[in-house]
Amino acid sequence: MFIKKPYEASWEDLSRYVEYIRENSHRSVWELIREEPFDFEAIDDLIRHNFELKFYAGLSDGNVYFQSRDNDRRDGGIIYLNSNLKGYLRDKVFFHELVHAHYGDELSDAVKKTPELQNHNKAIVEWLARHHRTNPILLRHALLSYGLDIQIYDLSSFHALYDPYETNQILFPFCCEQIEMIILRD
Repeated sequence: MFIKKPYEASWEDLSRYVEYIRENSHRSVWELIREEPFDFEAIDDLIRHNFELKFYAGLSDGNVYFQSRDNDRRDGGIIYLNSNLKGYLRDKVFFHELVHAHYGDELSDAVKKTPELQNHNKAIVEWLARHHRTNPILLRHALLSYGLDIQIYDLSSFHALYDPYETNQILFPFCCEQIEMIILRD
């Protein structure tokens, strides 16, 4: 099984491919993902370690470019995001690069990797990025932490716009669990 361009794959195809990679790979990356989840703390760490976001309209190689300051992900880097990206595509690409930055060389798709490993890493990062982008609270935190506006294009982005804790809305436990199941499911 092989997907040439994971970032263009449907969620279903991408999920099947990542599952195939997981079942047929003995890599330690799965342990790393469990031990160092991409969460609020991960985003705060990226900011603390000087991972910057810059916009550039004339990116020649597409939507994004990530430049690490060093091989050590704790030394920061710059994510150049195409300033023409909007809505879902902007957020999907942004989360993809945040996941790359968080996991560093282990999930790099740099040229020094074999083509198969590059492709596997692209697929895993794309899958993680899309999955984490669906969490409206994490989406809100990432966007606002990097000074991006929240653009509504799906249910997750709609919920990201309004923080229930800031609006003094009553959160009934039974409701929160049901909403979480609906919003955060794969």
